[in-house]
Amino acid sequence: QVDSKLLGVLIALNAKGVTIIIDLEADFEQMSIEHREYEHLGLSTLGKAKAFTSALLLADQICVHSNYFATILQNSGYRAKVIPDGWSDKNQLWDKPSVSRHTLNLGWIGTSGQLEDVIPIRRILTRILREFPHARLVIGGDVEVCRMFDALPESRLLFLPSVSYENYPYLFNQIDVLLNPLRDIAYNRSLSDRWLMEAGVSLIPWISSPLPTVVAWGAGGLLANTPEEWHSHLRQLVIDKNLRDKLGSAGRQRAEKREMKNLVDQWYRMIYDTWQEKQINN
Repeated sequence: QVDSKLLGVLIALNAKGVTIIIDLEADFEQMSIEHREYEHLGLSTLGKAKAFTSALLLADQICVHSNYFATILQNSGYRAKVIPDGWSDKNQLWDKPSVSRHTLNLGWIGTSGQLEDVIPIRRILTRILREFPHARLVIGGDVEVCRMFDALPESRLLFLPSVSYENYPYLFNQIDVLLNPLRDIAYNRSLSDRWLMEAGVSLIPWISSPLPTVVAWGAGGLLANTPEEWHSHLRQLVIDKNLRDKLGSAGRQRAEKREMKNLVDQWYRMIYDTWQEKQINN
């Protein structure tokens, strides 16, 4: 969040000729007022909006994690470069084998404010759980999403609270199929493909709405455009273990390219080029 205090720091650094690089996770200008994090992260006041815009103008380089978001910024006259999200094999939890269980866990992992994304598939998930007694729903991160399924028996619903990023592999270790429903809105289109990457690292197949970033990722899962496709893809993955394994392996191969050692050069080059250009212009 950019506030007046942080903006003051950026102004002072800019005056001293310090190179400023801003890493943006999403297009907060497009965050809906209905989003639960709007008051905290959104541009809910004129002061916040001005501070955010001023910070972008002060930046010598803006780093984002999706081509869609980079294009939006570039079309607005900002210097934006894409460096995708990565993961580190130094965190040994990523390669920890999944726990043995008798259930097939369909999982959603998100943050506060994504309730509206999940609502369209609520009935479909409930229907799948009725059709397959061994299926269980796992909700990670947002208790409000979990409460939508309060009618389910305790044995069919598992809530996992938010954890530190280092412990994220634990959440994926509890899931057999990742669900990634997203409304086709500007804010969601600006998001990175981090969830799909992490599913790939964990050998987990996914089903997702076909937003540009998801389509660009391409490996390890199935795209669902309609409620009917969500239902048919869920049934297919619940029934077909070979398909789950095949998609999981494809996702892992794709995710290997995002291990941090493969991204270090991109970060180094971006930082060095931005600094060098700043020196030349000064």
